[in-house]
Amino acid sequence: MKPKQHVLDARKQAWPQTPPVPQCCATCLHLRDDGVCVVFDSAPPAEFLTQVNECEKYERDVPF
Repeated sequence: MKPKQHVLDARKQAWPQTPPVPQCCATCLHLRDDGVCVVFDSAPPAEFLTQVNECEKYERDVPF
């Protein structure tokens, strides 16, 4: 399955060169490459991917 470009772009924008990493969908372990959150079984809007939020299900993804 090929990752959606807006997901890749959001991840590149959200991952800074140095910490801290923002708590947002783009840096969360639960966001699949196709843009679907596996916890909520839905795709957040593209503009929401990089917005810092307080999601109680957030888990930081490894950046590699």
